[in-house]
Amino acid sequence: RRMLGRPQSMSSIPSTTMLVGESQILKPSEISLMLTEKIMRHGTLTLTNFRILFQQTLTLEPLSIPVATIETIETKKRGKLQDLCIVCKDFRQIIFVYDPSKVLVIST
Repeated sequence: RRMLGRPQSMSSIPSTTMLVGESQILKPSEISLMLTEKIMRHGTLTLTNFRILFQQTLTLEPLSIPVATIETIETKKRGKLQDLCIVCKDFRQIIFVYDPSKVLVIST
């Protein structure tokens, strides 16, 4: 049920259930969502042809970012790790940190 005056969150799409026509492209393990320089949330990132899903290791509700809401995506080196910097059209900045040697590409 949706409450009036309260915007729906991006995670309102049902958990990690794939939608009709949605296909998985990339699923790296051991990825972290950077909240601050010292605070990270570990989990799994799944990229589909429709959205990016981040499932934290210790929570049930994933972060879902529809591809249509993304303005830019950049990668930056951080020693052996890389940052995946996502800027959304509503100016949110989401940064994931991952080891590029552990990325599994399912299809291109």
